[in-house]
Amino acid sequence: MKTGDTVLHKPTGEHWTIAWAERGRVCPVGWPETLAEDSDCELLQEGTEAERMKLLHDMANIPAPSRGRGYDSRRTYARRVLGLAEPPAAQAAKEKPRADDPIVRHNFRCPKCGERYSTLVLQSWIARLPDICHECAQAEKEN
Repeated sequence: MKTGDTVLHKPTGEHWTIAWAERGRVCPVGWPETLAEDSDCELLQEGTEAERMKLLHDMANIPAPSRGRGYDSRRTYARRVLGLAEPPAAQAAKEKPRADDPIVRHNFRCPKCGERYSTLVLQSWIARLPDICHECAQAEKEN
């Protein structure tokens, strides 16, 4: 599996487009950022090289976290694959996941809109998740 491939995530029955696949884990595109074991996914369709490159460039342009909050592994992955340098602060804050770091379900409610969300994430990354949902973050950015 690689960036741009379409897979079936067997536990949920959802079809995912893969953002990255490394070290036995996959991360689909979309929000909230989710991680899963690659053994839980079945390849449905390989993405083309053009689709892969477009997705990598789109992910590389995900805005960097502000004030040290949040983290998006898809942005970091795309920038690394494309050979784009991370800002010095992002490099210093970067922490590689451990192979024994368990994937856990994280449930939260956005304090702005009250919507409930659930995501699968590495346990050590829970503190990096944004404080508000993607839709509220986009609305704040536009204002």
